[in-house]
Amino acid sequence: MSRDLRAALLAGAATVMTLLVLAPLLADRTWLQPVVLVVAAVSLAAAGVALAGLPRWTAVPATLLAALVITTALLVPSQAALGGFLPTRRSVEALGLLVARGVETSQVVVAPAPVDGPVVALLTVAAALVAVATVLVAGPLRRPGAAGLPLLLVVCVATALSPGGIGLLGYLSAAAGYLAMALTDADRRLAAWGQVLGRRGAGGTAVPSGVTEHLVRVAAVTAAVAVGVGALVPALVPGASADRLQQVVDERFGEGGGGATAVNPFLDIREDLEEQDDTVVIRYATTDDDPDPLRIVTADTFDGAVWGPSPVAPSADQAVSGGLPSPPGATAEVLGAADRVSTSLSVGGLAQTFLPLPYPPAQVDVEGTWLYDPRTLNVLSTTGTTEGLAYSVTSYDISPDAAQLATATTAGTDPTWTTLPEGVSEVVVGEAERVTADETSPYGQALALQQWFRNFGGFTYSLDAPTTTDRDAVEAFLEDRRGYCVQFASTMALMSRSLGIPARVAVGFLPGEEVEPGQWEIRADDAHAWPELYFDGVGWVRFEPTPAGRTGAPPSWAVPESDPAVPDAATPSAPAALPEQLGPDESAAQQPGAEAGRDLWDRVRGLAADAAVLLLVLLAVGLLLAVPRGWRALRAWRRRREADGDAARLAVVAWTELLERLADLDALPSGATAREQAARLRSTQRIDGDDPADGEALASLSRLVEAWERALYAPEPAPADGLDDDVAAVLAAVRNRLPRRARWSATWFPTPSPDLAATAGTAGSTGSGRPTVGV
Repeated sequence: MSRDLRAALLAGAATVMTLLVLAPLLADRTWLQPVVLVVAAVSLAAAGVALAGLPRWTAVPATLLAALVITTALLVPSQAALGGFLPTRRSVEALGLLVARGVETSQVVVAPAPVDGPVVALLTVAAALVAVATVLVAGPLRRPGAAGLPLLLVVCVATALSPGGIGLLGYLSAAAGYLAMALTDADRRLAAWGQVLGRRGAGGTAVPSGVTEHLVRVAAVTAAVAVGVGALVPALVPGASADRLQQVVDERFGEGGGGATAVNPFLDIREDLEEQDDTVVIRYATTDDDPDPLRIVTADTFDGAVWGPSPVAPSADQAVSGGLPSPPGATAEVLGAADRVSTSLSVGGLAQTFLPLPYPPAQVDVEGTWLYDPRTLNVLSTTGTTEGLAYSVTSYDISPDAAQLATATTAGTDPTWTTLPEGVSEVVVGEAERVTADETSPYGQALALQQWFRNFGGFTYSLDAPTTTDRDAVEAFLEDRRGYCVQFASTMALMSRSLGIPARVAVGFLPGEEVEPGQWEIRADDAHAWPELYFDGVGWVRFEPTPAGRTGAPPSWAVPESDPAVPDAATPSAPAALPEQLGPDESAAQQPGAEAGRDLWDRVRGLAADAAVLLLVLLAVGLLLAVPRGWRALRAWRRRREADGDAARLAVVAWTELLERLADLDALPSGATAREQAARLRSTQRIDGDDPADGEALASLSRLVEAWERALYAPEPAPADGLDDDVAAVLAAVRNRLPRRARWSATWFPTPSPDLAATAGTAGSTGSGRPTVGV
């Protein structure tokens, strides 16, 4: 294996091992797969350049192109060509927007941060850049020691942002990866000081020994000991702890700093809702016979693709231990008429910085520092997560009646709640106006929108929703009429805003399953999103546009009194007057078999795209395997063509080919002359003539040496006939003594550019003035 190839592979491995130090900063490990894939792609691109023997500068465009192709295919496949594989201008723009949103998230996030699409995009692109820098410096620039600088940057970021530091495993992983990469050129650097000599040979001549390899092994052991000492000393030295460091920082800069920044998980309506497992994440007991969903966080800003929270900075006087304020918008009369519900919760493996609660909470009894946002009543922590937490909450059971909501206004108190993103599609506004054309009150409009989504609009709940661009996501959902709870909630909230009704999106869990009277269990696949609309005097009211197959019946106040028996199905059986309200596309979507036919066609197209991508991948792999052999064959053909039948030149070509093939087999002999090389080859490979095949190989080797010497020094060169057969005979004798794996590697991955400069007579001119053929 060549030095550049080894450096490329080890640099990729070192990059992955270093990126593992970011794990404490993130809530789960879903980011790891795309990061590993993009680093592997960059490393393999550099390895391919080394295998093909291409100029080293070509590794720069090769690694950058590999990084772009993989990030495009992983993050924005809908904007890429050839089944989501090749990048386009639109895919680059979409990728840039996704990364920009990830940067915005990173500026307000606290560890461990929830992992969403923008965060994964930011991590993947950052990993690609680090991998490119590391691989290029370690490989083509041949400075593996300096290649640790990008990796050091990653470690510094993780150390600065992680509350508990990178941990022992993170330290050991990063250190081991860097040391393995740095040792790739240890022998070369040691050899630069001069030839390491060992014992004296016959005649007092100093011969090389295995001192170099021994010193490299000593260096590796020393480095490993140093890493171990670095891991143990901080634990043994008094005062060298992370807590002490934090204390010093607090003493120097002061505690606080304006309050902690609350970070809410962003809700991306473009992301497919992946099927969660059925692990129980929350168990709770409640006095409510029919509990509402548990809300984790609400998002009240929308930028055209993502619902997110308004920035907040709760201070220490907003701790939940002192009680929570009255819910925004609810009057004292409404709160006085509401029942109080007591709920005790126990969280399992759910690591959230926000506290799952029934809305609206009045009192929370929980250990640790938990702060509330007075605008939304979101409860969050800046020091821990919900994993393994037990707590209790008292909440209001506000159940407004239809008459109360029908007379309520929606003036609200914050223009954020009715703000539409710039460039919102006219389709969204037009559909909202059309569906609610017969309603005059905000409550009537809200009911009309909910019933349209659940019953009359031809919508279907599906996890196989299309992926689109940021700007067209809602419009595509309205056209395709398939989606999941995130898209139903987001689209109803956006359409409500277009009508002037304050709206936001809540994220949390459905009530789950009652396992015993008053005892409930919530599983991971109960994750849910729903819209909340604001009505003066009542406050934020939950509606449920997602079809009943997912959510069951809507809240009691959201059931139309005029038609309580309306079937709640994805494909409605509409009354006679209803088709007049439907457009032609909606009617067609409800025809029997239309949905099944469309799904089948979508699956066929998806399979075709997947097959095309697979074919391209197999073709790329085949080309990668063929390039080294093809490049070597091209070089051999070029040498023979330049020899132009001259016997001396052909002798040089034959000897050069022999040395290159021996280098592939890791059997290149050392020596000052061709005879010394031949003698060294016979001794190291034990070609002693006992075997008949060895006898033929020895004869061939003698003829090659003679042809070489006569080509350089004799007036007349030896005949060139049969030299290729002689090369094959010598190589066969050497190959027969090697394991199968070594033979396979030499065949498919020949050394791209073996260093033959030190071998006898590979350059220059012959003694008779005949020029040789260069390597």
